[in-house]
Amino acid sequence: MSLSAILGHDRVVRALGGMVGLERISSAYLFSGPAQTGKKLAALSFAKVINCTGNAASRSDSCDRCLSCHKVDGLTHPDMRVITAEDGMIKVEQIRECEDFLSLTPIEWNAKVLIVDDADKMNPQAANAFLKTLEEPPPGCVIILISAYEENLLDTIRSRCVVVNFTPLSFKAGKAVVKTLGRDIGEAHIRLSMGSIGPMLSDEVTHRRDRDLSIFRGFLSGQKLAQWKEKGEIQQWFESALVFLRDIMTLKVDSNNSLLINCDKRQELNELSKAIDAKTLIETYEYMCGLMNYFIFNINKSILINYVQTMLESAFKQSYAGSQKTGQWPKTSTSLSSVRQKRGG
Repeated sequence: MSLSAILGHDRVVRALGGMVGLERISSAYLFSGPAQTGKKLAALSFAKVINCTGNAASRSDSCDRCLSCHKVDGLTHPDMRVITAEDGMIKVEQIRECEDFLSLTPIEWNAKVLIVDDADKMNPQAANAFLKTLEEPPPGCVIILISAYEENLLDTIRSRCVVVNFTPLSFKAGKAVVKTLGRDIGEAHIRLSMGSIGPMLSDEVTHRRDRDLSIFRGFLSGQKLAQWKEKGEIQQWFESALVFLRDIMTLKVDSNNSLLINCDKRQELNELSKAIDAKTLIETYEYMCGLMNYFIFNINKSILINYVQTMLESAFKQSYAGSQKTGQWPKTSTSLSSVRQKRGG
């Protein structure tokens, strides 16, 4: 894909194309932003435009047709290397191989291009070894780091890169992407994807939402439907629950609000919005966010389930069973400290 064909990142496209057009290409870049928003695609497109052999008419974009561009698409170009994490980690041996690759003279291009995907997964030894490469980069090379968690990179690595920030795709851009791919995907599915391309193309996002909403409803009606086995599942449900609370507040402001994420569940969420006042809703949202801070510890799942259920039942003035609640915070013998276990427990 040519640089100009990338959807939803107009500012990034203009900046990268302008650098090439003005021949102000840096030796190191950091493409930073949420996962699955097109950072790797942009990195490959940038590699194309830097070394395209058929773009004489426009130095700010690639032709996307020449042999050089096709080799990039196939990840077979001898002057380009893409490395990714192995077993969840980028190891020092991979960085050593990259150093050897960059030290050799380009075969076809004027510059070698190294793309490091999920660069934040470099282990300490790999990060320190890579820092030496950034401090004294070989002449005629372009290094592109890709990361959804920029804060996990060494400050000394970030400071040596030109940071290019990516943002989640807008709903309009998301619609354009799925249309380009020839997919028929509903509005709710696109909104639930939160601007990430991967979830837009997966049925799992709506299945997961339906499961999480069922658990949420279960808490309100006194049913314990949560079957969490791992900490990641708990965190994922909490993130969904925060979106439900956000939508409920949105509907309290305007029952026809177009900013609703779970737009296909409007009626159900609108009924919930009538069962809780705005002040308690905000407090519930803040309290759920506070509970998520405990996820760095070992979580007692059964106590957490009991606590969340009591909290939500208390916050909503009426449950699905129709019982009236006071809206006060739960008076329970379960304390927040009991939700967290000691690290070794």
